[in-house]
Amino acid sequence: MKKFVIVGLIGIMVTIQLLLSFAEGEENSVEALENLIQVEMIQYNVPGIMVNIAVEGASRFEIAKGMSDLSSQEQMDLEHTVVQTGSISKTFTAYALVEAMNLKGIKADDLIGPYLSKGYVEAHPSFANLTFKNVLTHTTGLASVKAGTALNKRPSLNPDAIKVVGAFSDEADRFMKLYKFDAAVAPDLYSVYSNVNSVLAGLLVESLTDMSYEAYLSSVVSQQFGMSISGKMLNQEKIEDVHLISGYNVFGGVKTKTRGYQARLLPSDDFLTTMSEMGQFLNVLTAGKNSVIMDQFLSRQVRNDELSSGRSYGFSIMNIEGHEVYFQDGGTPGINARLLVIPKEKFAMFMVYNSDSTELRSTLTSKLIKAYLGTRNIETKVGYLEPALNKYIGAFTPVNASNETAEKLTQIIHQIRVINKQDGFYIDKSKYIPYAPNSFYCEETQTYATFKLDDLGRLKYLIIDNIIYKRTPFYQSLIVEIVLLIVTTLFNILSLLVLMSKWQTMKINRIHDTPRTVILISTLVTSILIGLILYAGVNYNSWDVIFNTMTVINWIRIFSVVGIVLIIPNWIMIQRGSTDFRWTGLMIFIFRVQGILNILLLIWLWRYNLLKF
Repeated sequence: MKKFVIVGLIGIMVTIQLLLSFAEGEENSVEALENLIQVEMIQYNVPGIMVNIAVEGASRFEIAKGMSDLSSQEQMDLEHTVVQTGSISKTFTAYALVEAMNLKGIKADDLIGPYLSKGYVEAHPSFANLTFKNVLTHTTGLASVKAGTALNKRPSLNPDAIKVVGAFSDEADRFMKLYKFDAAVAPDLYSVYSNVNSVLAGLLVESLTDMSYEAYLSSVVSQQFGMSISGKMLNQEKIEDVHLISGYNVFGGVKTKTRGYQARLLPSDDFLTTMSEMGQFLNVLTAGKNSVIMDQFLSRQVRNDELSSGRSYGFSIMNIEGHEVYFQDGGTPGINARLLVIPKEKFAMFMVYNSDSTELRSTLTSKLIKAYLGTRNIETKVGYLEPALNKYIGAFTPVNASNETAEKLTQIIHQIRVINKQDGFYIDKSKYIPYAPNSFYCEETQTYATFKLDDLGRLKYLIIDNIIYKRTPFYQSLIVEIVLLIVTTLFNILSLLVLMSKWQTMKINRIHDTPRTVILISTLVTSILIGLILYAGVNYNSWDVIFNTMTVINWIRIFSVVGIVLIIPNWIMIQRGSTDFRWTGLMIFIFRVQGILNILLLIWLWRYNLLKF
């Protein structure tokens, strides 16, 4: 009996110790955080990961686990692994612009037109009416234009290597001359995240400082944040004993090395740094001593409506585990990164890992915040009864994709539907509850959705957190476009069947081969086009658009031109065939419907910029 009592007491003591250890780990135990990260690495089969956490101006946790490159067996290293941060460049660019504005005494509401090249303003008249605040808060209304903004090459850390990307000023000049930059929405109306805003910010930095963007940003990050290695890389100075992280596509347990990525527009993408130097930046973000950061970067400057989280000068804002989080995501093919700050807790974190899984970024963010800070309850006013939910149903497409390039395809790929079912109201497959007039809340994702009406009370936009969708006309909805492809495919198959079964009897007046030959060629061209479209849809990759390496689009363009050339000859040959008694009415009907559908298909390709060379 005594033995059982002793064993029981030992068991109770061990249990208490484990509970205390777990409670400590939930907050800030290094061992607990390391175990959490290790579990997620295994779960997502990630080659390597690095995380840095700072609180109140001091580093509290940093870790480098796994491999930065599997082929060379280079390990993740806080000081020696160079990270491509992708869009996190936008945060540093915004800070550089604010610093340049302060030097010149420029206010946020001043117009940017006088500080841009006269040629740029003449080519893009809308730029003249934009303010510095528009650029910094992404309220210019300009959509992103990503096509051709990067090369499919790894950046060289050797300053003596042959340069394949020019200085920012040269690359920006090419970019400005190549596109029109039509507004997706009116300026000041909503915050629309766009790389064009960061390019404009870079041009303004050069105009205000009479320095190259690279040189000025180098001085800012080196002097104000102590990021000397990052500064040297901006100036293309030689750095000893560093290696570049490699990206990986992880699928089915197999890790495949991804292509390289070298940005052509540095203010928007691809700031190079190390984890240790990002740790120094986190210390600045959480110290509370930099008034520019506190007043303009860690306080909301705009919001899309009364419920959305909004945006500051360098960050988007969202809710994670009940905390108001200021964040900027970034990455390159096979690499994902996130920089975030929770100002109320004086907490900041930077993470990077070499896998293409964006789900891990969200999962790890939530778990690390919960482990370190806990979860806060969100007060919601659920209970409002929306009288007419059916008025919201339909398709919606994102507004931040360019209408000038193949990026317009994302209006189909990222199209979402709003459905009112018997068991609830669904937006993009997530259930939302009425919160206020035209506003809804999703408990599962902790996101708000607000429907915006025009002056006549008609439904126009849907805002989910900081993402803006526009109402899609029925004829442009995904369902209609799928039906068009299916019906076109069906009649194309019928045409082929008719041609194969009736080929010997389709000579006009028994001697003319031209009609049946032209119709056959037109049918084959359409068949190839449909196949290419399906292939492009299944294999669409935004990186291919960015690199301009989606060769299937070039083939679509070539066969589309052939299809356009064949439109008139095809109709003439069908008309000639109708004069021969062996061409039945059903055959003529199938060929004519096929011809109409072919024209609609070509119009569809033109609408999504797949006919532009």
